[in-house]
Amino acid sequence: MLPLSVIVLMLLTLGLLFPKEKEGAFSVIKHKQNAAFNIDLTESRDGKVFQEGETRKKRQNLIIVAHGRSGSTFLGNIFNHHPNVFYLFEPYQTVERLHGSVAPENQEYQEKAFQWMKSVFQCDFVTSDHVKDLEEYYRRKYAANYNPLKSLALLSPPFCPYNATDLRWKVGSCPPLDQKTLEETCKTKYSITVVKALFNRMPSKSLKQLLTICDTHQFDCKFLFLVRDPRAIIPSSNANSFFKDDTSLEGTRDFSQEICRTTEMNLNSNKTNRAVFRMYVVYTSDSNFWDAAGVWDRGGMSR
Repeated sequence: MLPLSVIVLMLLTLGLLFPKEKEGAFSVIKHKQNAAFNIDLTESRDGKVFQEGETRKKRQNLIIVAHGRSGSTFLGNIFNHHPNVFYLFEPYQTVERLHGSVAPENQEYQEKAFQWMKSVFQCDFVTSDHVKDLEEYYRRKYAANYNPLKSLALLSPPFCPYNATDLRWKVGSCPPLDQKTLEETCKTKYSITVVKALFNRMPSKSLKQLLTICDTHQFDCKFLFLVRDPRAIIPSSNANSFFKDDTSLEGTRDFSQEICRTTEMNLNSNKTNRAVFRMYVVYTSDSNFWDAAGVWDRGGMSR
């Protein structure tokens, strides 16, 4: 029998793809236009693309939001491995790298981040510098074959001779990314964009900017909000030097208070936003085990 945590995630993913309207603060929140958000994942990397003159749906986006050390990398990588998903790992990092890692409260950072994230959700990639950053970041060589930071879409045809999962694939065989090809491929070959975004990289550590970007008729957004028990986040963050502490435990106290404050603020953000978006909240625990094949099957995704 499947563990309860696996069943819950399967049902969640089923709701993400084929939701039924239901009242509730966060389980299923009605889109501002009361339109069903059905993610079409019937195309594949190796299958057909949109034909000329074919009616094209709004671009669909799934945004995974979380604190660091919450399991967002693992969950994002499940979507990354589906052949119809254009996945980017923490696209806010592109803004940091191109603009000197300015603080999220900085006005320039806010403006550049707004421009970049809105463009990503439309499969537009702003400038050749942004495309070059994607190329350098996602094609770095790693010691192990498994690399959760990869965007498999950027490492597969037409950008590389072989799929990244093919044993013949080598990073050196992939030519430089071309902005025009990148944008056309994203728009025509992939039915959904999935990104992972951490609160500490968002302007003011808030969902407000993303909610504002998504308040548009140009594309659709859905949010997957991961919440992990702070008692698990804190030691994991400390082990990865996310904060400093001493015998007084002042660092632990300040970090835990900030985690809780930011979580509460962002959980309430969709209630106060003018346009209400679908936001799903997943409470994770160390006992969770997420089965990719089960998630895909229950969610209506072909393997």
